[in-house]
Amino acid sequence: MILSFAGRDTEQPFNAIARRAITPPRSIRFGVFSGQSDDFWHGLAVECECRALPSQRPQLTAHIQPAQTPGAA
Repeated sequence: MILSFAGRDTEQPFNAIARRAITPPRSIRFGVFSGQSDDFWHGLAVECECRALPSQRPQLTAHIQPAQTPGAA
């Protein structure tokens, strides 16, 4: 619901807000609109992104070769 109001009041279309990450500039806009701090919105975005990472781990690490430690056989 806040995205609908924020889209109208920040002159950005709802679809543009709903499908994009909460960037630092966007977190400032949301903070001013909602009365929350910009840190709240940025932290919320980071938290959501971190929670999604475990399911993306195979894709993110598929081409990475682990580093060899010195002295390892």
